[in-house]
Amino acid sequence: MIRWKLIKDTANKLLLDAGITAPPVAIEALVKGQGVSLTSAPGDDHITGFLLRTPGSEPVIGFNSNHLAVRQRFIVAHELGHLLLHAKSGLHVDRAFATSEGQKIEERIDEDEIEANRFAAEILMPEEFLRADLAGLGPLDAEHNDTIAALAERYRVSKQAMTIRLTSVELIRM
Repeated sequence: MIRWKLIKDTANKLLLDAGITAPPVAIEALVKGQGVSLTSAPGDDHITGFLLRTPGSEPVIGFNSNHLAVRQRFIVAHELGHLLLHAKSGLHVDRAFATSEGQKIEERIDEDEIEANRFAAEILMPEEFLRADLAGLGPLDAEHNDTIAALAERYRVSKQAMTIRLTSVELIRM
């Protein structure tokens, strides 16, 4: 069962404790503020990121430096979600693979991955920030490409991530 309330509450508390009140969220500073080491290295395109937890050591989040900056931010937030929401120790590696159409999708979509993705969206694109940015614009739809692109740039996320987030919080009609 996906723990939607826990995810939102965890992200909101982290933002509140860090005094973050506007985008873009400084995800690397948030990660380091949690006592986590952050590392990056170029790698195969199908490796997106990892979380390493070993007893007696600080956790390590790693991401593929070959990915676009907006993807790297999402990966770091996703791995932070695993750290804060899932108690598993050891090495967790996130991978993506290409479909026959060439689109990347998650290799396995289980509850932990859904929760980590939702946490990344909550932390990078808080609903309250989005509602404030869109106040007075009226309902959006998928045809508002300029608005979606401007929001994606402001929040330093991909247009795809912004579109999914706006849809999930019912701020855009498809």
